Amino acid sequence: MRLTVLAVAAAALSLPAVASAGNFDGIYGGAQIGGAFTSLEKTNTSPIYSGGGDKNDSLSANGVVGGVFAGYGYVLPYNIFVAAEIDATFGGRDYSETISDPTNPYQSKIKTGTEWGMSFRPGYVINEHALVYGLFGFERTPLKSTSTASEVTFDKTQTAFRLGLGTEISIYGPLTFRADYVHTFLDDITFGDSFGTSTTIKPSEDKFKLGVAYHF
Repeated sequence: MRLTVLAVAAAALSLPAVASAGNFDGIYGGAQIGGAFTSLEKTNTSPIYSGGGDKNDSLSANGVVGGVFAGYGYVLPYNIFVAAEIDATFGGRDYSETISDPTNPYQSKIKTGTEWGMSFRPGYVINEHALVYGLFGFERTPLKSTSTASEVTFDKTQTAFRLGLGTEISIYGPLTFRADYVHTFLDDITFGDSFGTSTTIKPSEDKFKLGVAYHF
């Protein structure tokens, strides 16, 4: 019997300590603010260029964004944390350029809008006051382009995959502070106009956000 008790005790001591759920279990909601950095690699193929070749531009549309989120988290044995959440990001970014070609001067604009997403947050609870997590999921991202050169525009909402990481820390009672980084993998967009110009845009987006959550 004594050997059995010692064996159970030894086995228990050999297991990793399970952190208290702290503020991380259950329903939560909150708000975030940060920066969004949208890169736009644009390639034009047009007869006005020498030999009808390509003209490449690396553009960017950056800005301050805000958002809200809500989800449910649960702390499993061995300090494993899992959560699922939905979110919305507000604050459109836009880029505009003016082409002063004497034969075909025009202004074009590329703009983003409100984004909606769903993510899973697997992580590790360091202690009852802090955790680190990864983030993966999908996002609905609107992209719109207008041009004064013609009536040809695109107005498309993509469902894109996103990947990120972050950390969350208890600050007071049911309140936690979180910081995360997310990269969104957007699809290429190709469109043309009546002048024979074909444009391909390869967008990608990075967001850095800070937020506060309330755990119910």
